[in-house]
Amino acid sequence: MDEIAKALKSPIWWCSACFVAILTSLLAGYLKDLCSVAAGSLSHRMHRRRRRQFRRDARVLRKLSRDRALLAAYGVTVMHDFAIVVATLFFALAAPPAVYFYHTHPDWDVFPQLSPPGIPRFLPIATLFIALTGMLYGFTLPRKLRLYSRAMRKALR
Repeated sequence: MDEIAKALKSPIWWCSACFVAILTSLLAGYLKDLCSVAAGSLSHRMHRRRRRQFRRDARVLRKLSRDRALLAAYGVTVMHDFAIVVATLFFALAAPPAVYFYHTHPDWDVFPQLSPPGIPRFLPIATLFIALTGMLYGFTLPRKLRLYSRAMRKALR
């Protein structure tokens, strides 16, 4: 039990959990369509829900393919979501080596008077916030990318 408590206090554990959570969210976003197809064949309610989602997507697709300005604005939102997911993944990958380096090389600390002793308390909370943000954007990104790519193909015909 002490090992678990010790691991939870480690910022490296929190950043690793952040990385895994964001990748899992991206994977779930891609697998969501396959799961809804399977659920739609088993349940009438899921089949209706999937039809409503297709209608909504078709409406968005028609609007995007007709209006180039709207398509460009939607492209900006897709790129924004992509940048957030990449930034959160970069944080999750870069933070553990940085924390490790900070603990093993205290003489390289630029502002030693500002450095808190031990692990900063805000790091697990900040990591949790970054992971939740990355998961939210990562889960919706595959659908937005699919709609944007279809709209681009229709608009360029």
